[in-house]
Amino acid sequence: MADRTICEALGRARRRRGLTQEQLAEASGVSLGVIRKLECGDRLSARLATLHKLAAALGVPTTALLDTTPAATAGTPDVEPDGLLRLRQILNPVPGSAPDPAVETGEVPDATALRESVAQAVCLADATDFNTSARVLPTLLADAQSTLRHVETDEERASALRSLSTAYRLTGQFLIQLHHRDLAHAALAQAARLARDSCDIVQEGSVGITTTWLLVRERRLDEAEHLAVALSDAIEPRFRTATPRRLGTYGWLLLQAASAATRNNRPDVAGELFRTARAAAVRIGPGSGRLTYERRAFGTSLVSMKLAEQASVQGDARRVLKIAKSVPARWGASVEDYSRHRLDVANAYLETKETGEALETLIEVRDGAPDWFRVQPFAKDVTTRLIEKRKRRMPTELVSIADDLGIAV
Repeated sequence: MADRTICEALGRARRRRGLTQEQLAEASGVSLGVIRKLECGDRLSARLATLHKLAAALGVPTTALLDTTPAATAGTPDVEPDGLLRLRQILNPVPGSAPDPAVETGEVPDATALRESVAQAVCLADATDFNTSARVLPTLLADAQSTLRHVETDEERASALRSLSTAYRLTGQFLIQLHHRDLAHAALAQAARLARDSCDIVQEGSVGITTTWLLVRERRLDEAEHLAVALSDAIEPRFRTATPRRLGTYGWLLLQAASAATRNNRPDVAGELFRTARAAAVRIGPGSGRLTYERRAFGTSLVSMKLAEQASVQGDARRVLKIAKSVPARWGASVEDYSRHRLDVANAYLETKETGEALETLIEVRDGAPDWFRVQPFAKDVTTRLIEKRKRRMPTELVSIADDLGIAV
């Protein structure tokens, strides 16, 4: 995709539809003044909810209207995804510095529009499109902060706090994937503080799911298990009356605690946590693949994926493959969760010397989530070992995957 500004993208899409600015304003519900300023370049950005309305009226994806010009990276020696510098400025601002003009939209804050923007960002995060997320997240954070400053009622404030907490959680999740762990901790600490300020323990638990994932990746296993268990205890629902959101967050925290316990050689503790998580999944019901926690489905299939992950950690490849047979293809899980499971399957095939199946599974994961795949150390490890087994007769597909992962062959 060629570089473009919002000005160019919006004007081109409108002209292709044969609409005047006035007609687009009427069709989208976005004011004519906002459209004119965006097309003239007088405004550098707009709320995600605004872009979504314009995209719907134009019949294009919201991402088609996003700015794709390279972000300024002066003073940063390494090449990073566009927009990462802006996230650094938000998470580590210089005292007394002015707001970044690139994320100032100039629109009147609105709590309802903010919730729509957060929903759009959650969808983008699920798509694991890192470049797009890097561009969207700074604007989302600025929108949420501005909205919080202008709300008037306690109800609006609580809603804005939850939205801003989710925006910081998504930022932390994004930064974990790119291995910027200190920045991720800063984002998640903000997310947790905002969740507590909103007096929403389930929102705090949502942040805790991502934080424990970061702690596990840092091998801080005792801390990860302790945090996940403490939050699940605070949330612990009454199974007969709890909402899917509360049950799903509770179950996810138990799975995170089990993941840490497994890696910490505490299989008995992990087994008990898995059993309780499965009970929560069963209570949600057979359609749980569509009852999602911020696009991350919780249900019996997810528990099975995590049990397969436990078997992989324990080196039981045949058990991984046996459990994987019970996991429906994609079934409503997020791209990231399902792709991680399929990497466990690829590794299990390699361990059982089924190299053809291992390669096919790697191709499946790469094609389904290319950005995510390229930054996974586990993918690189599995591919490197597969190359060692197939180096005498290297399939072109394996060479292609090696190139994507930066592995010399």
